[in-house]
Amino acid sequence: MCIHDSAVNHVRSKAMWFSPVCPVDFGEALRLYHVIRWINELQLTNVDFEVDSKIVADYFNKGR
Repeated sequence: MCIHDSAVNHVRSKAMWFSPVCPVDFGEALRLYHVIRWINELQLTNVDFEVDSKIVADYFNKGR
């Protein structure tokens, strides 16, 4: 997970390991969940998220 500012300068990054290995879309959803928690802990506002899975992006944008 990486946090960049509006000029795309690196601010912070974090790595996590999940076991067992899971399907890609599930892993993307799980990563997004942890990113949202991390952003909340850092008390950051006005954040844009980027994911690789269209399925996860569509669910997130629909508020599911």
